[in-house]
Amino acid sequence: AATPAAPRAPEEWGLGEADVRVHTDECSELGRVGRLSCSGCLSKLATLPLEGPRCGRALVALGCVEDDSVPAAVARRWRATYQDWHPGSGASWWSAQPSPGGELLAARTGEAKGGCACGACTFVAAIFPGDLQHCYCKLCRRLSGAASMTWVPASNDTFRWTRTEGLKLVRTTRHGQRHFCMKCGSCLTIVYDSQPDCTWPVAGALDDDSLKEQSWYR
Repeated sequence: AATPAAPRAPEEWGLGEADVRVHTDECSELGRVGRLSCSGCLSKLATLPLEGPRCGRALVALGCVEDDSVPAAVARRWRATYQDWHPGSGASWWSAQPSPGGELLAARTGEAKGGCACGACTFVAAIFPGDLQHCYCKLCRRLSGAASMTWVPASNDTFRWTRTEGLKLVRTTRHGQRHFCMKCGSCLTIVYDSQPDCTWPVAGALDDDSLKEQSWYR
């Protein structure tokens, strides 16, 4: 029998004609802001403070900056000099540590909730105690606007969407697809072709209040 052709995704994939889109929300540090993203591929571009002393400036999302365009001296400075805004509001999983000795943890039992920035797309998934995967590829950096994107695996038996307004599954690479909210541009999951029974939610989309105290993420 003939081998099925591999799924195709364009090298520079997109959703059609591109323009800059703005999602307005609140930042604990900056107040009201406009989040700029590309309507064609949903890459995160910048944050525009709309009030306060930084109004009129643009805070560029470094995930979209070309590596070779950053002077070495500037890169070294950025690694050593930066500001933490509202560290107490950071995700609990960001500083999580593996179990002593690296022993395997029990099967997933507890559910976490998550969703997009505007609330149009929400989900629940059994991810405890679970694993974390940080991806530093260029696509993950551009879609998050950050230095990496973090994923948490969940069996499709325990993952379900609870709100799907604006939800769209898009093929972004030859080996996987991602769920996006088309209203606010949030990237919510990745689904690998090699793991059709598993959905990987974006850890940044998890609701902190739904992460149990006894979980690995605390």
